[in-house]
Amino acid sequence: MKATSLYKLYKTLAFAVLALGTSSCVNDWLDQSSSTGVDADNAVTYTSDLESLRTGMYAALKGNSSLTDYYGRLMFIYGDVRGEDVQYNWIDGSGRGDFFYYMTYNTASNFNGNTPWQTPFVVINRANYVISYAEGDDITDAEENAEAIAQYAAEARVVRAMALFDLTRIYGTPYTKDGGESLGAPIITEPVEEQVSAA
Repeated sequence: MKATSLYKLYKTLAFAVLALGTSSCVNDWLDQSSSTGVDADNAVTYTSDLESLRTGMYAALKGNSSLTDYYGRLMFIYGDVRGEDVQYNWIDGSGRGDFFYYMTYNTASNFNGNTPWQTPFVVINRANYVISYAEGDDITDAEENAEAIAQYAAEARVVRAMALFDLTRIYGTPYTKDGGESLGAPIITEPVEEQVSAA
């Protein structure tokens, strides 16, 4: 047998043994639990945890580089465009605000950040979690921090109402059109898990 043929045979055998050895191993080492992760049922047990939840609510309200469709950017633009201060047309300007001005937007296309829809509901959901935990009995130091917990719940109610009001301003049918029979946006008062679809 030539040396090159023998080398190829050894190489093929080594590869086969390696493939067989790795495929027969148990992959438990891939299933690691997070060292900082907390079970959702036990996530908020102290007032400081509730305060962190409240901070997350305000962070969504403020927005960031990926949450720009609310007070991170577009809610301010909406007010100006509807007031005819920033209206541009396609001939002389950019036209980037005309969907606000002509109200031609819809919720189905808003996940690309055109108009406020997704983030106000993120804010509402986070506010609902704050209210739910503040009114629940999971917080172990609730007695000594009752005033702070009540304040967090009140702030969450105000933020939730503001987000719903903003959505209604944008999506609600004008009162003169249907006498107030149409709702502007769904009213959600309980925490909703992600990926829940309308039934």
